[in-house]
Amino acid sequence: MKKMGIPVAIQLTFACPNIGENFRELVSTEEKIEVFKIFSELDIHVGVKINVFQSILEILEIVKKVQCSWVEIPNTYPIEKANKKFLFRYAGGGTSSRKNFEAALDWHRRVQVQRLKNQTQTICGGVFCKKDVLLVKEAGFDGCAFSRVVPYRPWRVKGIIKQAIKIFQKPKRNRKCLKTQYQHQK
Repeated sequence: MKKMGIPVAIQLTFACPNIGENFRELVSTEEKIEVFKIFSELDIHVGVKINVFQSILEILEIVKKVQCSWVEIPNTYPIEKANKKFLFRYAGGGTSSRKNFEAALDWHRRVQVQRLKNQTQTICGGVFCKKDVLLVKEAGFDGCAFSRVVPYRPWRVKGIIKQAIKIFQKPKRNRKCLKTQYQHQK
């Protein structure tokens, strides 16, 4: 795929309640590591999406053993935690709500994220407006994702992208300034 010039990445999900099963019981940590290894043979970026109930120790173990380009949180919030019975009938086992976004911010602030950030980037999903991008940055994330807003408020997407670029993009180096510094050192 790289030869074709197509930027490709794969995001694995090991904690989605929409299937109605407990992934911790279905897929062991060792099996998750094996899945990462299979995809790493493709020589593309591989990340993982988790929810706020995923064990940080398990994620740390995974990213220590495999090349994981990013960890995105949150995935859907289990309905039994959200206490919204009607959603189970229509949307499966989870919801992507404001409560879920706020739980992800809190999760990132509470956990020893520095141990995780030294090994991979952390991305906060569930961004719904430009103000959320600021909250994500203040919580210490490396970037944001906003797929939740696309079907509900598509007119906000352009502003969110511009805000994210402004906040997360690293400043470009000024070559003239660097050249001047080098000349002064001589």
